[in-house]
Amino acid sequence: MTMFNDQDKENVGKLQAAVDALPGIGTLKYKPQISNEIVGAQIAAMFAAVKMVPTFSSLILGLQGLIVGADKLGTANWGCDCVFFFNYNRINMGLANPAVRAHMDVLFGRERADKLRMCLPTFSNPKTGI
Repeated sequence: MTMFNDQDKENVGKLQAAVDALPGIGTLKYKPQISNEIVGAQIAAMFAAVKMVPTFSSLILGLQGLIVGADKLGTANWGCDCVFFFNYNRINMGLANPAVRAHMDVLFGRERADKLRMCLPTFSNPKTGI
């Protein structure tokens, strides 16, 4: 059983076309499920509804996916393991970005996020001195 999700409609359309073109795809007991959702409660509910046999999953999550706990979705049932891609560069940028400060505080806990922020290199703009 395979499940794919991407919030980009064009990517989803291309993947659906590629899957549909596979020889024998109609003979599968479980046809691949392809969705076009932003990772959030809907995706969590979709995974929660599936009783998985021992499974190895791979997830590539953005910040929103980590905030809603999507990293635990691949390990919801006994014997299931999950590896997920964690982009440290994006996290470092997020720690320094006031627009996503609250998300970082949720992800790491406020005290730990503040400690991480203190470790970030500081850059100054030579034109403004800031």
